[in-house]
Amino acid sequence: MEAIHERQRGVWVLRIIMIKNAVEGKAAEGGRSRVQTTINKIILGAAALEAVLTRI
Repeated sequence: MEAIHERQRGVWVLRIIMIKNAVEGKAAEGGRSRVQTTINKIILGAAALEAVLTRI
């Protein structure tokens, strides 16, 4: 059971890193609008929240 939780947490960490890199990379290029950047941050927050709730 503990191994399953560790694996799930690892998956969520990778997803969060991927989303974070996408948001920061595009924002740095100036290719993203503020709205799209905000939406991506909301998705990042939701992924982080789900990772925390999955861990409980």
